[in-house]
Amino acid sequence: PCFPRDNEAFGKFIETLNLDDSIQKASIKSNKSHLPVFMDFLASKSDPIIFESISYKKNTDILDNSQQLLTAIYLVNNGKKVKIIETEEMIKRIKELYPDLPFVYEVKK
Repeated sequence: PCFPRDNEAFGKFIETLNLDDSIQKASIKSNKSHLPVFMDFLASKSDPIIFESISYKKNTDILDNSQQLLTAIYLVNNGKKVKIIETEEMIKRIKELYPDLPFVYEVKK
């Protein structure tokens, strides 16, 4: 999960130096092209699809750039039953951010 964030920061740095950023942009494009394929693969699986952590990186409270969260949203918006196992605090945040999404929640023990 660190690579996309670091790559974006690197791209901004490259811009400040007026250097060629074509490789950096190509890697972002390539990485983004894999997400729909992975989501379609998961969408073909049986319900429920379970996420034991939904944050950007396991055991953190960062939701920015969370591929798990983006995937869970995609799946639930496409009719899949999605179960999220997280801390009470994270569940509360997710409910506040996405009150209309019908995730199934379980508090992490």
